[in-house]
Amino acid sequence: HAFKQSAWFDWPEAFRNRNQRALQEFAVEHANEINKTKWVQMIFHQQWHELRSYCNERNIELMGDMPMYVAHDSADVWGNREIFTLDENGSVTEVSGVPPDIFNDDGQLWGTPLFKWEVIKKSGYKWWINRFRRNMELFDMLRLDHFRGFSDYWAVPANEKTAKAGQWKRGPRHDLFIAVEQSLGKIALIAEDLGEIDEPVYALRDGQNLPGMNVLQFGFNDAVDNNYLPHHHTKNSVVYTGTHDNNTTIGWFKCLPPVAKKHLMDYTNKKLNAKNVSEELCRLAYQSVSQLAVLPIQDILSLDESSRMNMPATSSGNWTWRLEQGSLTKAIENKLNRWVELYGRSASRSGSNVL
Repeated sequence: HAFKQSAWFDWPEAFRNRNQRALQEFAVEHANEINKTKWVQMIFHQQWHELRSYCNERNIELMGDMPMYVAHDSADVWGNREIFTLDENGSVTEVSGVPPDIFNDDGQLWGTPLFKWEVIKKSGYKWWINRFRRNMELFDMLRLDHFRGFSDYWAVPANEKTAKAGQWKRGPRHDLFIAVEQSLGKIALIAEDLGEIDEPVYALRDGQNLPGMNVLQFGFNDAVDNNYLPHHHTKNSVVYTGTHDNNTTIGWFKCLPPVAKKHLMDYTNKKLNAKNVSEELCRLAYQSVSQLAVLPIQDILSLDESSRMNMPATSSGNWTWRLEQGSLTKAIENKLNRWVELYGRSASRSGSNVL
């Protein structure tokens, strides 16, 4: 690496500010390295589309996951500084996060640059349209992480140590999605609408006719009636036992307070324990009227907390779990197929599906 792995905002001024002559000279001088990187990207692109075609030919669709924000030290920010909250030197002036809540007195300080939505709007939302276009070249449907940020977002001065001093600012709301649909047509999107959500977020989701998310673990965290419980689900939604940020269902169940365990058993009319709770929550997901059901593979296999995929707000030990060959047995396949038929999730019967 010519700049010793340093961030772009620490590069010499000519490169930091994308001086065209400097970039052209660099491209000539480092042509071999650049072409090697392009070649690797091309090979991955070919392999990915072979995989996607293989899946699509078997009526399997791929769901992508698009984060709301991008890192300060990213090609996106370096190449489009005018649409992010940066000063003339490329330093961040405002950063992303979420405000304090009952779980975190300081809120969460994510630290990525925010979008200058007024600037983006004047361009016709060009960068965002290109982002959606590229993602839909890779996936058949797309989950929009931190969907509430399209309605209103939490902006924190970059010099703050916590998210307390932030303030809510208005996002693009319907304007962005109208522009995207005008350019790309109707695309399959899912709104990640978890956490502290207010009416404008629901209005944006429903106004765009986007399915939201129902996480069963959230529904049974206590004995209080809430919208995550199956009897509140609507057809235009996606049901999960848990997401990649949750514990496995067995790990979650072990940590439930007694009153919540009793509520879950009353609801299912089953005597539940660590051995059978995963299967029961998976069955509940299939029973839901939500048009799409998503089961983590760890829950299909009834694995405990040692197989957890991700622990939010930690930086090590995540995304290391791997599915071993032979784990998905014929017995599991037969059980899932029975549920598909039993609960009307055959695509030919209802348009409902499972992942």
